[in-house]
Amino acid sequence: MGALASLASALMIAYEGLSTTGTNDRRLVALLRRLAAAGHLEAGALAQLEEGFQALVLVSSAEHTSLSTRLISALDTQSLSTTRPQLQPLTGTQDLQSLLVDSSPQAISSLASTLWYRHHAFDNWGVIIIDSAVLLLSQAPVNVVTSFLRAVKERLPAGLEHDIRRWISTKSAAGLAATFGGALVPSVEALFSELVLDGTITATGVVSGVVLPAWRALLVAATAVPISSDLGVSTQVDPGLLRALEAISNIFSHLVVGETSVTLSATDLLLCQRSASRRMSLYTPSSLPDVGRAIAMLVIQQELWTATDHIDKVQETTQLLVQISSWPAFQMAVARDPETFATSVIDHPLAILPVTPSYRPKLLAALLLILKDGSTGSSLRSPFSRAAD
Repeated sequence: MGALASLASALMIAYEGLSTTGTNDRRLVALLRRLAAAGHLEAGALAQLEEGFQALVLVSSAEHTSLSTRLISALDTQSLSTTRPQLQPLTGTQDLQSLLVDSSPQAISSLASTLWYRHHAFDNWGVIIIDSAVLLLSQAPVNVVTSFLRAVKERLPAGLEHDIRRWISTKSAAGLAATFGGALVPSVEALFSELVLDGTITATGVVSGVVLPAWRALLVAATAVPISSDLGVSTQVDPGLLRALEAISNIFSHLVVGETSVTLSATDLLLCQRSASRRMSLYTPSSLPDVGRAIAMLVIQQELWTATDHIDKVQETTQLLVQISSWPAFQMAVARDPETFATSVIDHPLAILPVTPSYRPKLLAALLLILKDGSTGSSLRSPFSRAAD
């Protein structure tokens, strides 16, 4: 206790010295407030620290930038609708473009703190920052955007996954096609891989908050009228939707079978082990239903590739299904609770796709082959290929 009191006194002296120069460090104030609340500082110190804390969170109206204007506009229009025309200028915002000049850890942390100080009172500030960061991939390297989002995560009360989920939910099928089917596709895929790899977000969070809702919206749009095949799939699907569907399946593939968009050296055992560790969270009892739903989406997407004559994509999807079903961790998870897995594969699509009855035989065939022996598919001409015939 005596050592803590001495440390607190020394830090308080340092804080008072910094205050005379106009410096008010958030982390130092936070630490001193905790020490004062625990009784390691004199009673008057807590009141002084509270004043310093309030000074930190006060935002001068003269300091508001263009991002503030967009945030206010978003709130005035019921916040983040799927069209959001007033938010389109977020591309290359002046606030985030400072990262193109200085992307050092100190600059990234400072920018994240500045944005938090100015905008944290707005409920959707994190969602708009995520949208801006993704659009910044057209100019900034993936690792810079990853580091920035990691810094933003530390300033979001509910974490980055929560706001990523909200960000995806604001997008229509056209918006998802623009994000996942445009020129930024390789960078977007790499971004999610790196965010998972470094622990900023979890593999389960990406599957439940990004992969499944995006897949659902894109497949609903792709299987909508006009119907021109016996499976109820239009053969004139928007190419942007198809590219977005491919990107979503790539993100899922990177998560479940270990392939990532970031470059992993074959000799870098630490990164390989980290990737495997992140992946294991997908095979827990709580995550198995989401994996089952994603596999159902893959089977339906395979039929979409077939109906649109993308034979190479049919083979790629078949290969991915074989890899997943042959994965030991996946086999063990299914063996622990086959009923839950079966329900997620068969029943989930019934609630989201108008033509699901046409797919039901395919889903049942794939499910039976997985439950029977997923490891039997050792080539592209696998049980899944036969299920699709």
